[in-house]
Amino acid sequence: MSNQRIQIIIQEINYWKEHKILPDMYCDFLLALYTKGESGTEASTKGKGDTTGLFSILQLTIQFFILLSVVVVINMQHMSHSFQFIFLFLSFLGMLWLFKLLSKNRDIYFHLSLTILLVDFFLVTVFLGNQYIHSEWGSSIIVIFNFICWLFIGYKYKLKYLQIITIFLLIFTTFYMFLS
Repeated sequence: MSNQRIQIIIQEINYWKEHKILPDMYCDFLLALYTKGESGTEASTKGKGDTTGLFSILQLTIQFFILLSVVVVINMQHMSHSFQFIFLFLSFLGMLWLFKLLSKNRDIYFHLSLTILLVDFFLVTVFLGNQYIHSEWGSSIIVIFNFICWLFIGYKYKLKYLQIITIFLLIFTTFYMFLS
């Protein structure tokens, strides 16, 4: 059988496994059969080249630049508030879109993208809270709300490190609120 046909069959089997059309045991057997004992992911990426890693790195680089531009826009005091609000909203939507692209695989790019998205959301909400709510308690409530969202995201994606960091930050913020 030609190499191209084998690649098509392997892609179909991976699709069946991903969408639960066949049980994993059958898909693993078929993948082992068609890849001659190699893992399915190795054989399916052999002929294509490694562009997915490069694409993920490009997306992360864009996210870092967006995060950097958010920090710059937040610190520019001479810009109009409406421009800052629109820019921050659009940057958050862009970060969310890039996160959705990287969240298909649970690799290091997913974790970095999630971290950048959470930091961006934190910066945007705290900045907007400081602009429109001129209360220290209001800012503290926004910070705590962010950390509670982080905790729920940690539970949703089963990320222990995010849950532990969030609990630590919630305790620290609570102590800071009551001590100041």
